[in-house]
Amino acid sequence: MAIFRRRAATDLALSRGERVLEVVSVTDEVEVVATTDRLVVRRAAEPDWERRWVEVDHATWDNEERALQVVDVAGGGTTLDLVEDDQLGLAQVVRERVQSTLVTWQIVLVPGGEVKVAVRKDGDRLVLQEVTTPGADVTGERAAAAITRTRRDLASSVGLTEPPPT
Repeated sequence: MAIFRRRAATDLALSRGERVLEVVSVTDEVEVVATTDRLVVRRAAEPDWERRWVEVDHATWDNEERALQVVDVAGGGTTLDLVEDDQLGLAQVVRERVQSTLVTWQIVLVPGGEVKVAVRKDGDRLVLQEVTTPGADVTGERAAAAITRTRRDLASSVGLTEPPPT
């Protein structure tokens, strides 16, 4: 394992203080850029899929297919085929960046699925987030009460006095 890594190069416009962590050319036309603030998939040098780390719910690695599936909090996402060994650093960066936003979370079981209620770091502020699995029914009185109670408890545990709307 190398002690020093070459800084990845890209022409992606960066905001003040944002740094490039990893750049992977998936194909001649597709580049993936992981920065301190976001994950960007570019086709022909134009952003095709872009999410701030707080907007990424999770990612899964399929070793057999060598594919990294990134799922956002809205249930959408993208799949990245990382066929070269030197591209695997991207999977590690994605894992580390998503984990770094999570402060605390709790799963609420509801009919047909679950809701993950999380407190996440978004820059220098904390936000409450709810991610509902497909098919989960959150319309019932008991489900809504459980989600509200969990939001309140998590917000209180980190010093948020008023849970902001999701």
